[in-house]
Amino acid sequence: MSMWASTHIDESIIDAARGIGLTRLKINLKVRFPLALPVVFAGIRTAVVLGIGIGAIAAYIGAGGLGVYIFRESTGAIAIWFWWRRF
Repeated sequence: MSMWASTHIDESIIDAARGIGLTRLKINLKVRFPLALPVVFAGIRTAVVLGIGIGAIAAYIGAGGLGVYIFRESTGAIAIWFWWRRF
């Protein structure tokens, strides 16, 4: 869980969890973790998109790497689409 996501939760929510008697572990598992998940998944999504984008740019300039597979698969999918469209 990202530190930023878990520390930027409204303190009134944490106080309400303490008020109903949740322990520190239960607060983390039942309150902080579910509220931090959207931020964590947004970070993962950003990292994946950047990795694919940089790989594609690297393959375009001839550096190889992950982008070679991206270009190879995308051109294959386009060729299959055009072939299937003939029928």
